[in-house]
Amino acid sequence: VTKKGLLFLGTTIVAYFFIFWGIIQAGFYYDDDIWRSYEGSRSWIGYSRYVSEVLSILIHTNFVLSDIAPLTSILSILMMSLATLMLSWVADKKQFRIFSVIASAFIFISPFFGQNFAYRFDSPYMVLAVLFPILPFFCKEDKAAFVFSSVVFVILGCMCYQAGCGIYILLTIYFCLLDWLDKKDNKKVFGFAGLSAAAFICALLIFMIFFMNTLENSSGNYVSTKLSLEGILENVKKYSQFTFGYFGGLWTKIFGIIMVLFTFASLIIYSKQNKVFTFLFVSLILLFAFVFSFGPYILFERSLFAPRAFLGFNGFVSFIALLLLQTQNSTSGIRYIGKITVAALFWGCLVFMNIYGN
Repeated sequence: VTKKGLLFLGTTIVAYFFIFWGIIQAGFYYDDDIWRSYEGSRSWIGYSRYVSEVLSILIHTNFVLSDIAPLTSILSILMMSLATLMLSWVADKKQFRIFSVIASAFIFISPFFGQNFAYRFDSPYMVLAVLFPILPFFCKEDKAAFVFSSVVFVILGCMCYQAGCGIYILLTIYFCLLDWLDKKDNKKVFGFAGLSAAAFICALLIFMIFFMNTLENSSGNYVSTKLSLEGILENVKKYSQFTFGYFGGLWTKIFGIIMVLFTFASLIIYSKQNKVFTFLFVSLILLFAFVFSFGPYILFERSLFAPRAFLGFNGFVSFIALLLLQTQNSTSGIRYIGKITVAALFWGCLVFMNIYGN
């Protein structure tokens, strides 16, 4: 822990308080908050969220939950700040830089996360679902430690909120893509991708076999965890429609599109590989990253298409922003394009979050 790191942590905490103050001061009982505050029940274990179940008892100091807001919101902000700096540090070559931290913050300030934060009881555990998949990448140079931590933290993430799984996939793609563009040893690049995929699948299988409670996958339930390869295209279609259609207001949509286009161009310019092949490969990888940012939900017979389930998409926005900043040519004027685009989108998200709170 350095003075610079503590300064960034303190600044990030203050920034998040400012951004989410509208939601905090609203004092609104959102959805499940109503019956939880009335009954004092937890009920997360039914959806295999054991970490949420146990931590709620510790945080509320009772088996029967009481409304302790805004303490849960404060805890969420503290963990969000920590997760943001962790993501920025691992993604930006183990250093803290202002715009990398801002790009990492999209994982929490993207419009969809407003719903997650609005939950008075659930929000801390949803934040943990984002934080846990980041942790394995602190030791990605050590294969044994990386595989072990990947399995452990992906499982723990699923025990908080399964929608955060996609963040692990995005980070794997992020590091592999940058290494491939730098023309590093393909054996190492794709070896790391394979290792990550194996650890991820192993974690999901362990979770499904030993920890996942069976849901009633009837037409009356809002989600069906039954796997369906036939429904992937329909899920991709709905996921695309929901994420684009409800990504904040006009400003965030416009600068979101601009950021994707600039990132795509920047990746091709930056690449040391054949430009034509880079164009095709990057197109495929970005599409793959978007689709699987939804995590295993993309394979469900009937998925949950609600803002709170789009934790992976929020991660995708950070993924795009970080790629843009990492591949900008520092020797020319275009290095400012990434920063201006990221700053503009940040402002749009900040405004939307205040509108949402009011």
